[in-house]
Formats: sequence, structure tokens, C-alpha cells
Amino acid sequence: MKNILVIEDEQDIRESIQEIVEMAGYAVTPIANGAAGIKELMHNPYDLIICDIMMPEMDGFSLLSALKKDPSFVTPFIFLTAKVQSNDFRTGMNLGADDYLHKPFKSKDLLIAIETRLLKHEKLNQLQSQKAAMLEKTIELMVGHEFKNPMNGIINFNTLIAENAISLNNEKLQSLCSYLHISAERLLNTYDKINTYYTLQKAVQLNEISEEGASDPHHIVDVIKSLLHKFDRVKDLDYTEPKPALFFSKLIHTAVKELIENACKFSEKGTPICIRIFEDTTGRSIRISNRTMHTTAAALNKYLLFEQHHREVAEQQGLGIGIAITKLIASIYKGSIEFNEVEKESAVREIIAELHLPNR
Repeated sequence: MKNILVIEDEQDIRESIQEIVEMAGYAVTPIANGAAGIKELMHNPYDLIICDIMMPEMDGFSLLSALKKDPSFVTPFIFLTAKVQSNDFRTGMNLGADDYLHKPFKSKDLLIAIETRLLKHEKLNQLQSQKAAMLEKTIELMVGHEFKNPMNGIINFNTLIAENAISLNNEKLQSLCSYLHISAERLLNTYDKINTYYTLQKAVQLNEISEEGASDPHHIVDVIKSLLHKFDRVKDLDYTEPKPALFFSKLIHTAVKELIENACKFSEKGTPICIRIFEDTTGRSIRISNRTMHTTAAALNKYLLFEQHHREVAEQQGLGIGIAITKLIASIYKGSIEFNEVEKESAVREIIAELHLPNR
């Protein structure tokens, strides 16, 4: 059943719309003004919004303008108006309204407008799903064997060249080989992340997460130290061992690796990376903090897949795939990943990433 939000300050009209729409088989939530409508939309999603323009506290134009500030807002929006001025119509359309109904309107016209907008929105969603499926297939082809096998060949051949460069005492060639090796490893790492994300996503869709509750016998500290060694940041580790020791699944190990890698990329060598693992009545938490001038908690909380942030100061950051993996794993456990920050001095801030896994 489709859920429709009706925002109308006149009680008689609001109740009439509710009765008509509910009789057509839709679920309706009636709201008396725009300000209350904003609060309602913050907590509950709707399939379509019907909204009057002239209302106290917040008019319809202001409400739609506020909603459109969120790029993810795509809910079909129908304006109700007793005015027929063309400039009002143009204002609404410029804000992104999908349709207009002039008061008084017939029940038939209201239901046709609702059905038309819902159908159009559903077709757009289907088209986006098809494009996403095509993109996924393209990525599978691009980063599959046709990508990984040649890269392994490049790495192996580069290793042979580097060995000869050492024997010939050719420092310039050694330096070039080192750079080539780092670049190739970075591409392979990108491949592994994309492969991990889409494999996990597909497993979630098919409900095939087999090891969700199984603990990895390897201690998570081994994962932590191994990754910090890779970034030459072992000396920066500030780690407190939980007592008794807590063990997590391989998926959680993967999420922690992504968070630590993120902390390493956005912080300077020689600054602390603090890791705390604890358990309370609500569940288990893994908290990772680092100091940075290159990003903010707000930016990290809004990170989108394949979106890069502050590229000019964090060139090595990647594609945002690591945070996407972490969020996906958190959702598998009905958990959450949240970034917060503590201002330190000048532009330096402490970013705190917390992965929370609730008791079930």
C-alpha cells in the first residue's frame, strides 16, 4: 500500500482529501501545516506528498524548497492552490513540483494526478535500477579477470626488472620500478574493494550472508596491526585491549580494516590513531579516532559511493568504496557507522568513527 502525506491547513479540505484517497486504497497521513510536515518527513518516508501552498508557519513553497536541499529527495510532490496566477505556477515548477491541482477540484482529477505521478516515479525507479544493473555488469567485466590478470602480470614483470636494476645498481630504474609497483598495487586494491562491495551487495539482496554470526578465531588486534604496518603507522597505534577479549566475524574485520585505512589516509604520520573496543548493555562498539585537517565528520557521514572529497589534499583517498563497504556491513548487523569530531587547535580536528553492533 502506498503511503501519502497530505499537508493542508483547512480541516474540511484535509479530511475530504483523506477520505477520497483512502477509499482509493492508499494510506494517508494528514498534517495541518508545513512546519509539522517537515518534522513528519524527517522520521517517516512517503511515496507521494500533497501540499497546500498558502499555510501558516511555513507555506508550501518554503516547505518544498527546504526538502529539495537534500539531493536524495525525489518523492513526487503535488501542490494544491486556490490561486490561478501563472507566476505561482512557475514558482512551484521551478522548485521541482510534479503537478498542480486548483481548488476546488474533482475527486477524479485528484486520483488521476496521484496515480499518474506514482506511476511515473515507479517507471523512473525501474529505469534507474536497470541502469544500476548495467553499471554493475560493466564493473564486473572491467574489474574481473580481464583487469586483474594483466595487473598481476605487470607486477610480476616489474619485480623481475627491479631485481635486475638492483644487480646493475641502477637507482633511477629502481625508483621507477618502485613507483610502478605501488601504482599497480593500488589498482589491485581498488579492484578488491569494488569486488567486495558488489559481492556483499548481491549476497544481501539474495539473503546469502552465511557467516554473519560466526566469530573469526583470529583476534581483531592482528587485523589492526597488520594494516598499520602496511601504512608504516604501527608506532602511532593507541590501543586498549578489551577485557574479556571480544571476537568478531570476518565481515566486521573487513569493516574495521576500511575504517583504519580511512584514518591512515586522512591523518599525518606521527599522529595517534586511537582504537577502543567495548561492550555494554546496548551491544558492541569499535571506535577509531585520528587527527586531520583534510576532512570533517559531516563530510564523511555524507560520503557517497564513487564520490571523492578534498581530492586536492588527500590524493590517495580512493573512490569512497571503503566507507560504502563499512556502511553495508553495518546494515547487515542492523548496526550503524557514525563519524563525529572534536575540534583540537586551529584547523586540526579529531575525527571519531564508531561502528556499533546492537544486541540481537
